[in-house]
Amino acid sequence: MHKLTGMDATFLYMETDETPMHVSGLLICEPPQEGENPYEALKSQIAARAHEIPSFHRKLMPTPFYVDHPVWVTAETVDLDYHIKHARLPAPGNVEQLREIIQGLDRQRVV
Repeated sequence: MHKLTGMDATFLYMETDETPMHVSGLLICEPPQEGENPYEALKSQIAARAHEIPSFHRKLMPTPFYVDHPVWVTAETVDLDYHIKHARLPAPGNVEQLREIIQGLDRQRVV
């Protein structure tokens, strides 16, 4: 168990729906070949290597009565389906449709 630093806690406390303070990534893949599923292949690769990245196994836990900053605790399981989202734009797809999908992602289950 490790307490968040004051700076990390500040970013957490400042986050709102209108002001997201978290970081995410976007991976744009080429269309798959017939019978391929690049989304499942990516999840499998991450699952196979997740044990090598300790931060993948942490989650935030508030302190009792919120008397101090939240702490990082070891997560029993990691829900890759929650952390890795699959989305496909309707053909031919454009930047505005991509923005709409990305804006729909959030951090609701984290604390």
